[in-house]
Amino acid sequence: MQAVKCKYSPLRKVNKSFPRIFDFSGFLDTPSVFILPQFHSLPSSSSNDSHTPPPPMYVIRFHPFSSHLPVLPLIRSHPLTFSTRLQTRCSVFLRSIFSELFSSHKAASPSSRMSIVSIVAREILDSRGNPTVEVDLHTGKGVFRAAVPSGASTGIYEALELRDGDKTRYKGKGVTKAVSHINDTLGPALIQSGINVLEQEKLDNTMIEMDGTENKSLELIKTAIEKAGFTDKVVIGMDVAASEFFIEGKYDLDFKSPPNAARNISGEELASIYQGFINNYPVVSIEDPFDQDDWPAWSQFTASVGIQVVGDDLTVTNPRRIQRAVEDKACNCLLLKVNQIGSVTEAIKACKLAQENGWGVMVSHRSGETEDTFIADLVVGLCTGQIKTGAPCRSERLAKYNQLMRIEEELGDQARFAGHNFRNPSAL
Repeated sequence: MQAVKCKYSPLRKVNKSFPRIFDFSGFLDTPSVFILPQFHSLPSSSSNDSHTPPPPMYVIRFHPFSSHLPVLPLIRSHPLTFSTRLQTRCSVFLRSIFSELFSSHKAASPSSRMSIVSIVAREILDSRGNPTVEVDLHTGKGVFRAAVPSGASTGIYEALELRDGDKTRYKGKGVTKAVSHINDTLGPALIQSGINVLEQEKLDNTMIEMDGTENKSLELIKTAIEKAGFTDKVVIGMDVAASEFFIEGKYDLDFKSPPNAARNISGEELASIYQGFINNYPVVSIEDPFDQDDWPAWSQFTASVGIQVVGDDLTVTNPRRIQRAVEDKACNCLLLKVNQIGSVTEAIKACKLAQENGWGVMVSHRSGETEDTFIADLVVGLCTGQIKTGAPCRSERLAKYNQLMRIEEELGDQARFAGHNFRNPSAL
């Protein structure tokens, strides 16, 4: 049996209730174990009286959980005298308890102690007084707690959050369904999987597979459009920037995770994903769906879909790249960036080349923008019908939209909105 060092505080006063602390250091892999016995009506140390006080309760605190063990057998067997013998017997007694109590824990491997033992979810309130979910996750190493915040845009996010919808309770924002789903379905599945809690990617993938909600971002946008009542006015355009995750001839859709060649997909597989987007969502334009040098994938995709396929990294507003894209039928729209080609004159020539070949043209800002409004004038002057200048927030983006409104005011009745004809506004 493993020897256990036992340290205790000196006796303070007799006939007083006091705690005696035993530090069982070095036991198992825990930093320390504290035993806190509480005595009542203690006799003097010189007394031969065999009077036994009420049995003490030793509060045993150790990692990873706490227990309360009465030591009644010890008190009944031995008169309560504060002697070295009693302290020794106490140490031996508790040591035997610990040996039995920890035998299974000590035998467990480090990896098994990092598996999930239990998951308990509950409903709590966030800082706005709205219900949200809190979860206690128990492992062999301890208990960990996390609570989920929520955004202020509840009208949009409510579709993806599992809210109860019961208007009589928190105006429908209760999360008892989500709590039940975690406690009854998700939690047991994660426990059964035996996944180490340090394997974040495995945990996330398991939950994503169980979720069953694919393409959450597109679902979110689609729901927002429907709730706003603009299904006939708002459509979706995507900027994929596929060159950013093109690796050795394939596409890594999870490029922010550690490299894993097994999960990379071909251009054909990526095109199939895009086709699913087009079939299920109001997607009418996709920019840079493939790598800038993956010409076959571009051509095959453009030939197979009836939507706008925009070349940015593919063409870089360069007439020679545009001409090759025209010949290969690689795309059908030019993303026009003046500073990509270097001058206004060259940008206008690139625009005309694209339009002469039946392409659409989208005038674009850059990510590092200024409050200059020139591209707003350019998009109207070239009659492209499309401008890409970001969300209507922050002054460098809003400046372009404000200039468009000024131009509309100046044109008066001559102003035309391309609308559904954005790919060919000159036909208006």
